[in-house]
Amino acid sequence: MAFNVSALGFGDNVVDRYEHIHTMYPGGNAVNFAVYAKKCGAARSAYMGIFGNDAAAEHVIASLEDEDVELAKCKQLIGENGAARVTVVDGDRVFLGSNDGGIRGDARYVLDRFDLAYMKQFDVVHSGNYCFTERELPKLKAAGITVSFDFSDDSTDEYYEQIVPYVDFAFFSAADAASEDEIRERLAWVKSLGPCFVSATAGAEGCIAYDGERYYRQHAKPVADMKDTMGAGDSFLTSFLMCYLDSAKRGEDGAEAVERAQGIHVPPRARYIRAIMLEVERLHSHLLNIGLASHYTGFDSGFQQFFRVREKSMDLAEKLSGHRKAYGLNVIGGVRRDILAEQKLSTLTTIHQLRSEVQELVDVLLSTPNFIERTSGIGILDRKIARDFSPVGPLMRGSGYARDVRFDHPFDGYADPDVQKMHAATADTCDAFGRTAVRIQEVYDSIDMIETMLENCPSGPILTTDWEYTPHKYAIGATEAPRGEDVHWAMLGNNQKCYRWRAKAATYSNWPVLRYMFRGNTVGDAALIVGSLDPCYSCTDRVTVTDVAAKRDHVLDKEQFENVWRDKSPLAGEGTMAAPLDEEAL
Repeated sequence: MAFNVSALGFGDNVVDRYEHIHTMYPGGNAVNFAVYAKKCGAARSAYMGIFGNDAAAEHVIASLEDEDVELAKCKQLIGENGAARVTVVDGDRVFLGSNDGGIRGDARYVLDRFDLAYMKQFDVVHSGNYCFTERELPKLKAAGITVSFDFSDDSTDEYYEQIVPYVDFAFFSAADAASEDEIRERLAWVKSLGPCFVSATAGAEGCIAYDGERYYRQHAKPVADMKDTMGAGDSFLTSFLMCYLDSAKRGEDGAEAVERAQGIHVPPRARYIRAIMLEVERLHSHLLNIGLASHYTGFDSGFQQFFRVREKSMDLAEKLSGHRKAYGLNVIGGVRRDILAEQKLSTLTTIHQLRSEVQELVDVLLSTPNFIERTSGIGILDRKIARDFSPVGPLMRGSGYARDVRFDHPFDGYADPDVQKMHAATADTCDAFGRTAVRIQEVYDSIDMIETMLENCPSGPILTTDWEYTPHKYAIGATEAPRGEDVHWAMLGNNQKCYRWRAKAATYSNWPVLRYMFRGNTVGDAALIVGSLDPCYSCTDRVTVTDVAAKRDHVLDKEQFENVWRDKSPLAGEGTMAAPLDEEAL
């Protein structure tokens, strides 16, 4: 598994000398974190700390180098490396004593501006209560660096109060004998001190986490023959952070990209509401397209009826957002309007009516011979062309490829377990009929998703406002719009405004294959074929083409964009791949 996360362990490194087997192992909370992150598949993993110059230090350094952990900012001083004496009793580690960190306990790491600039390159910096890094945490906080901290099982309340305000992710070990209620109470207290997420492990009882809105319970898997619990907590928090931060890098749209850049926590309820509104948007978009497909095939009564039913989806949008189009619901940090109890009931009633009316119209449409004959075999998007050009949305799924951001990279309410039991609708006919069939199925899926997310939507706030603006941050977000995948990249400026923003609409990906869909068809089929692609012409006004190798980019207008791709497909020659862009093409 690979994670798009860069991780830095900052603090302790030790050797654990197991007395009963006379063997020395490298360890330390920060070292373990860096190694486990690398083993989890982190995009980048590094350790930053102080080594002695004895055999123990060389053993730890060599072990980290073997694991390909970056050590560029480590220091090596004359003195004894951190070491501890350990044994194992009934599978549980027992500490017999230590040298209190060795030279690391005497010569503390003092961060300068260059160190901070290096640490800013990482998505998370992890440390702990045995790392001697406490006095450096305010510097990390001031620099806008995300900090994870392990408080272990022996931190005092005073220590928590002193350290937690500088921490974003707080982990601690709860006593095995503590009740779940006691652990929850402890989690709530630690959360009140400032971190965005708190987690407590309880040995064989698993773990409990808290994000300020809800508690999460994860039971431990039983182990038949436990050898040693050393590093168990470190591996747990590392794997959690890799999964959590990797997911946090995925976004929904431009607003979500800004949230990712700023590290803004969007409340769970707001995430569900966002997904619900996106499915309402998909309803009206797909019903419009199915109506147009009816019109293009001469079934104008179907066209009028589908547009009549579409009005209900737009009424639903107005009910939930205040607008029939351009909802303006998403804001940085959440949404501007909640879904009240009466709106929930009214929405459920409306979508039940929609399902019934759409089913009646679809039954008529699919029993109309003229529609079947006019769409079957028309506008073929061969699977080979689809594979090589990678269009998106119903266009790609109509050629048999189950690609859908909602399921491939679940975001917001789409991460709901009941939603994830569903799957992307596909068709293997590769024609206008198949693409219409995909949209019909997605109408039913949207209705099911809206119903599911309304029922499962958690309570709580809908907007986060207590966040600080950090300039020059950037992030990327993606969403499954009705036409397909939309990608937004945003970079923040130093004046609380968006400094740079780039977007790739679905039509950018879909437009180049249209010429292959035209082949073998008549002029009379053109409107139907274009309609089955469902383009947004304004989205193809211009596009930026980046040559990564040459480190340059160029803006192409619509005509230039078409010319670049003309005759550069696998079908243009002897089945060869499209040639790379050259200076003349640009």
